[in-house]
Amino acid sequence: HLALEIPPSEEALFIKVFQYSGENSGVLEWVKAQARQHNEENSDVLDLAAVKEGGPPRWAEKITTAGYLKNTRPHYNPTTWPKKNKMVDPEPFPYTLDTVDLPEENPWNAWLRPSDLAFFPDGRLALCTYGGDVWVIDGLDDDLETVTWKRYAAGLFEPLGLLVVENKIMVTCRDAIIRLHDFNGDDEADYYEHFFTDPEVANGFHAYNFGLVQDSKGYFYYVKPGLYTDYTQPGAVIQVSPDGSSHKIIAKGFRVNNGLAMGEDDVLLVTDNQGQWTPGNEINVIEEGAFYGVYQRKPKKPGPFKRPMLYLPQEFDNSPGSPLWLNDERFGPLKGNILGTSFGKGWLYYMLPTDIQGEPHAAAVAFPFQGDAGIMRARTNPVDGQVYAVGLTGWDTEAVSKDGCLVRLRYTGDAGCVPTAYTVQSEKITLRFSSPLDPAYTSLCAHYNLSAWNYHWTAEYGSDPWSLKNPDKKGADPWQVQKVDISEDGQELTLHVPDLQPVDQLRLVLELRTATGQNLEHVLYTTLNTMP
Repeated sequence: HLALEIPPSEEALFIKVFQYSGENSGVLEWVKAQARQHNEENSDVLDLAAVKEGGPPRWAEKITTAGYLKNTRPHYNPTTWPKKNKMVDPEPFPYTLDTVDLPEENPWNAWLRPSDLAFFPDGRLALCTYGGDVWVIDGLDDDLETVTWKRYAAGLFEPLGLLVVENKIMVTCRDAIIRLHDFNGDDEADYYEHFFTDPEVANGFHAYNFGLVQDSKGYFYYVKPGLYTDYTQPGAVIQVSPDGSSHKIIAKGFRVNNGLAMGEDDVLLVTDNQGQWTPGNEINVIEEGAFYGVYQRKPKKPGPFKRPMLYLPQEFDNSPGSPLWLNDERFGPLKGNILGTSFGKGWLYYMLPTDIQGEPHAAAVAFPFQGDAGIMRARTNPVDGQVYAVGLTGWDTEAVSKDGCLVRLRYTGDAGCVPTAYTVQSEKITLRFSSPLDPAYTSLCAHYNLSAWNYHWTAEYGSDPWSLKNPDKKGADPWQVQKVDISEDGQELTLHVPDLQPVDQLRLVLELRTATGQNLEHVLYTTLNTMP
């Protein structure tokens, strides 16, 4: 190796670097001679001030694609997995999925595999790709007839997080958080600033940096996996100061934590994927200083760990991406809940948060739509209040068919009949719906099927379901609904479940009928870490 040492200086230095490769010992002297000759023939040092104002665009051409409204196709019912022989019905439903074509044919042969997105205040969308591009997208209006794409940056190191802060795009790469500056306003980045240089760039096929969010005090957060990397920590949540000058690890113990979300009151969620020390897929609420269960090496005696807010089995989500708080009033009856993204299944779901004994819990229900790629990131458009999501390829699923996708999850204006709230009391589960149910049909206990099981937390990959009644036996336990109460307005049902107790995974299949005579089926997953 040859090292060039640049001495400290109180003044700006303009430096020429000569590079050459060769195999013999005379290479260094040859390079020096070439450099001296070049300097004699070109005595002027390049004035870099000229490029500090930006230059002509490299990618001046804009590309136009189209969007398609209500472009939905159903996914299989998770309770039939892995047979996949029963499909859910996407109609009628108070939400629909619109799709936007990607500019797969472009002059630069850029591979469109979207990895994150964020909005400017005016509704323009910034989108990064796994291959290192950033695009700015305009035209995301109601009809999506003309969507314009402009390549904004390229050459970034596998970006998997993006945020727009003070009208500047910031991107989480494997080596740094990069802040992009457009000096001359031509919709192309002129300066790629290393806002924060990552302290440890690891090797391995899971050694990414995932996501980018900001809290109310201006601190930034992203996550680093632990397993299948040479990272010195067992996965971590990184906090970066608002000016990028310092960082610290606020939580450890993650495997492949492909996603995070910042909510109101700076509540931070981080997902993780099933595998070693992660018996199921996880949605975690972050507490500073906590350990979340993943060891890089097998300890002699594993210690305690912070349990997830929610486990999700493989049948429902085999590879979670980033969640998203649904806080916009225009998003309809699910406002106030949490969106989930499935990189593995290529679909979206929503989580109904609740508090039990001071601990956060949630129940998850899938939207009835199948995406064309593994959906990994989602953001709310500040102009229309609807959710846009992106993803690429997918993980271990036959349902996805494309290298990438851009979709819009849109509220149609119909109340529909979906679960909107979830609470747990002693021996009771209560669900509220967005419209009234048929009390005669809904009050029949035969229309509810409950299965409960625990997981084994070990160094083995994932966990089979294990019985609560017979802890040494594999399989789920059936729980009976003894009675069903319906509220006066018909929108709230309470299930009386005598067996209800702390459990890793509870699956509830509901066969319902609305007050207007429509038959519905919802499948709900929850974790009970404690009980009232």
